[in-house]
Amino acid sequence: MAIFSSDGKEVATATEEGEIAVWQATDGQCVWRQRAHVKRIYSLAFDPNGTKLISASKDGTAKILDAATGRLCGEALAHGGEVNMAVFSPNGNPVLTVSDDKTARLWDAARGEPIGAARPHEHHVTCCAFSRGGKWFATGSRDGSVRVWNAEDFALLQTLRHWHGVRTVQFSEDGGRLLVACGLLGTAGEARIWNWRAAQEVFKPISTPSRLIAAKFAPGDSQFITQGADGWVRVFDAADGHAAMSLLAHQNMMRQAAFHRDGKRLVTASADGNWRLWEMPETPYDSSITQLSSSPFTPYNSKRGELLLLKSEASLKIWNVDTATSQEFALDPEDGVSVADTSPDGRWVLSSGTNGLIRVFNRQTKANPVNYQTGWRRGGFGFTSDSRKVVSFEI
Repeated sequence: MAIFSSDGKEVATATEEGEIAVWQATDGQCVWRQRAHVKRIYSLAFDPNGTKLISASKDGTAKILDAATGRLCGEALAHGGEVNMAVFSPNGNPVLTVSDDKTARLWDAARGEPIGAARPHEHHVTCCAFSRGGKWFATGSRDGSVRVWNAEDFALLQTLRHWHGVRTVQFSEDGGRLLVACGLLGTAGEARIWNWRAAQEVFKPISTPSRLIAAKFAPGDSQFITQGADGWVRVFDAADGHAAMSLLAHQNMMRQAAFHRDGKRLVTASADGNWRLWEMPETPYDSSITQLSSSPFTPYNSKRGELLLLKSEASLKIWNVDTATSQEFALDPEDGVSVADTSPDGRWVLSSGTNGLIRVFNRQTKANPVNYQTGWRRGGFGFTSDSRKVVSFEI
């Protein structure tokens, strides 16, 4: 999984092996990485100031880490079952955790101690979220129920029922609506927006063809995205549920999709360990085109109006959306290229393959590329902001 820090300058990633890493979003350089849990990490979140991270793991604990160093802050927050999600409140304290032990708990983030009694569900609790002001929090369960609680006195305010297990919940910025994603293993996906106080749906449920991993509001709440197990990100109008666009973000199952705070960029992460940064288009384009890029830059450059497409294992194509013209580069099929990107100044094109080779093409001369052997079968890369250097890293 991959998430932005509150200021958008860093990206934090987590793996199924329990490793957490923080990267600079501008050039993809790793700030730190470490094994934080002994089992898979289910969720990862920054605090509002971007100074701390909280992780939830299959090992039955949640941990608060210093975002600058990775140092553990206090004791682990322990449940009697797998911890499925952990989030900070809007002011950074308390934190909320939910678990397979059928409870949700509030914790003092500074002392690592529980606040009040655990809030019960009838089945495993899968997800949680605070309202923007921290006045309420919502919890979702595998039995299809969503419960909204008062964060001050823990009173149960509302219960919403769904046919499928709940994957994610999120309040709108004004706190009046609740976005719910449903669908567990073996089921199709469904997204709903509720006026939760009145227990009324804003529009009919939206069904997705594959299991739904999550649904999230874009900044400003005018749109929301659904994140599917099939690798597709779908964008909808939050007022009427109208489909705006679809994007095949990964060939493997997607673990995470999140908007940058400006609403113009999207970070995605897949089960194969790759994370990708996308720039949302300012105008519609052919969303049936598969887009492939796992560098810390975008496969769609709105300033240049260009899409970078991996046409086949032997061809890389740059398509100008505005002029409908293209430029094509021949690839070596033995490279196994699945990752490509253009430099910020548009002069260079990079490709990376499973044979460890990074190739740099000059777009003007189209001369033989400059080759670098990294030795990494799974890696990421990116240009520095001045387009003069390439940063590569192993995944």
